[in-house]
Amino acid sequence: MSVIRTVRGLRHDLLGRFGDAPGGFHCANGNRLAYARLFGTRIETIDFSAVLKTYESGRASGYLGDVTFTQADVDKTFEQMTNGRELLTAAEKVRKGARLFHAFKALIEANGFTSAAFRCWPEIMQIENISACLSIGWLLSEGVVRAAACEGDWPTAVCQSMGSLLSGQPAACLDFINHVGSRSVVQLAHCGVGIPCLMEDGKIGEISPNREGGISM
Repeated sequence: MSVIRTVRGLRHDLLGRFGDAPGGFHCANGNRLAYARLFGTRIETIDFSAVLKTYESGRASGYLGDVTFTQADVDKTFEQMTNGRELLTAAEKVRKGARLFHAFKALIEANGFTSAAFRCWPEIMQIENISACLSIGWLLSEGVVRAAACEGDWPTAVCQSMGSLLSGQPAACLDFINHVGSRSVVQLAHCGVGIPCLMEDGKIGEISPNREGGISM
């Protein structure tokens, strides 16, 4: 039954792609026609400038009409994000993350997207000095979409959708950065698509992965 539900869900998947993938991310440019034929996934691309405009204005426009959010909505989400969690970063950064979550959410609802992929950097980091990781992960925790992929990587979002539909739980797809056979440590990237509601350490912090050769984390 789970497989049947998954096939049916993918046949009705409308994936919102917010901006193109950053330069060099060739894996984020799959064959859209092949995915449509095999899975039924439809992809709509929205310029990333729409995210920044919605972030500032609190209003999104799409195929289904307008969706708005208020500062009170942002404050409420900020409280939910920080409740019972230790902050290892500035509270203002988390508040910005809450606002970015609502900007994504408004655009998703205004267009009827069931899954999404985001150009999550470098613009957000350059303009607001935050990463989009918490905001994207929160979309999964709140069930706004069944897939939310980083770096415009929409093929990963399709895999996430499969995992979510099969398991009935939010799913994350992580990159293997390195795996040294002689050690028991596997280093993963795309930590932003981790799922806050399933995390147990109770902390919100800043992590910058060190990808230098020979360096263990």
